[in-house]
Amino acid sequence: MLVMSDAKAKRRGCNGECSRQALEYANAELKAGLSEEIKQRLLDAQFRLPAFSDALTAIPLLSRSKNFCVAFSNGTSTAVQRILTSANLAGYFSEIVSVDDVRTFKPSPAVYAYLTQRVATDARSVWLISSNGWDVIGAKSAGLRAVWVRRNPDEVLDPWGMSRMQL
Repeated sequence: MLVMSDAKAKRRGCNGECSRQALEYANAELKAGLSEEIKQRLLDAQFRLPAFSDALTAIPLLSRSKNFCVAFSNGTSTAVQRILTSANLAGYFSEIVSVDDVRTFKPSPAVYAYLTQRVATDARSVWLISSNGWDVIGAKSAGLRAVWVRRNPDEVLDPWGMSRMQL
């Protein structure tokens, strides 16, 4: 069982408006003065994000190796489908598991339990692959196996020492 994880998209708790609200906040806080047109272009661009080159190689290999690959996200299923389709990766995933159904967000233990319920009988058979350290820590603390994809060589997986704590 393989799970590719992403944290890009909107949360249901905001009725699909979290990205817009975050952009409005940043625009006001930074006094950027973005026009409505620019803000809309930025919001639309989140659905056209290109895949990382290593993902374009690894995901097809994992999928063809008879792994059951699912996309697991804080985003809505619709948003994740749009992003994966735009990045030419949608065909490699058997399904999308969205925390939207649970109405809470990663790294809550409830979302990893929901993932396991949806795709496996045993949490140890699920591998989460993510570039978000907090997601990897959340998955491991819920009993899943996890791999951290280090996108930035200066980034530290666990700057707070959470993985060493009894969770």
